[in-house]
Amino acid sequence: MHTELKKNSQVSHYGRVARWFHWASAVIIIAMFALGLWMMQLSFSSPWAVSAPNWHKSVGILLAIVTVARVLWKLTTKSPSIEGKRWERNTAHIVHWLMYVDLFVLFISGYVVATEYGDDIRLFDWITLPGVTSWWAEPPYFIGEMHLYAAWAMITMTVVHVLAALKHHLIDRDNTLIKMRGVK
Repeated sequence: MHTELKKNSQVSHYGRVARWFHWASAVIIIAMFALGLWMMQLSFSSPWAVSAPNWHKSVGILLAIVTVARVLWKLTTKSPSIEGKRWERNTAHIVHWLMYVDLFVLFISGYVVATEYGDDIRLFDWITLPGVTSWWAEPPYFIGEMHLYAAWAMITMTVVHVLAALKHHLIDRDNTLIKMRGVK
């Protein structure tokens, strides 16, 4: 595969930029999931009913930008080989790319839900991003559901990802976790 071509046995750890992308994304994804669940419980009269969604949208857009940069970085930078049995390496490769696909589902569905009535998005009150033109008389309910299910899929894959890293570190005693911590 293309990504396997750029693997190099000489590269033993992920670089600073790759580690920053990884850990920043992890923290933001977990925080966005928690914020999204909390927002679903807010009443319209809550003082947070406007500001929390605005933060969620703004951080989501920034995460989308970071994710595009991360994918480009991943495709153009050498990284260490994945450790483990063949099925573990194949599974890791598939799950990593499924996580990226799921993130883009989240970004697109979130943007459509946030702008489905033609509303613009104010990115931290810095700039205004245009809303999508209403393509339908009544926006379909399933797009919000898609966003919710994609969020649950992301958090589930994140938990599996963490458990796999811990398994590699504690049971297999290989360098999987150490490579992403930057410890040499």
